[in-house]
Amino acid sequence: MNVDAAISNDRATIAVVARSHREIIVNVWTKPLEYSDPTVAEASAIWWALELAKAANFESVCIESDAKVCIDALSGPTIEFPWKIRALALQSLHLASCFSFCSFNWVRRNANQVAHAVAKVAFSYPFLLFVI
Repeated sequence: MNVDAAISNDRATIAVVARSHREIIVNVWTKPLEYSDPTVAEASAIWWALELAKAANFESVCIESDAKVCIDALSGPTIEFPWKIRALALQSLHLASCFSFCSFNWVRRNANQVAHAVAKVAFSYPFLLFVI
């Protein structure tokens, strides 16, 4: 699942793009947020992706984000969480334990363009849901 956040004028939208093991897009979700801190928005996108995966009964999940701070926090020791995403990171790790396999991977911005574009479009269309 690719995740991203877009920030504009003290608000944010987050996007989750679910792909099959063959990299085919199977679902896209967006959601507006009431805060505009980029790191918190990115961490929220990761947490929401895990919530969506759990609700869809996924057995395994690979979360990909271009938010290096968030991915590093989820991949390293819990004592190193940045304070502003600590609660979201702990919730994400708890959700991650529900899957038989869960990984958090940092990807370059150009590898996350679909999620980024969807998050930007969602400013005009809140609660956008694509079912493919």
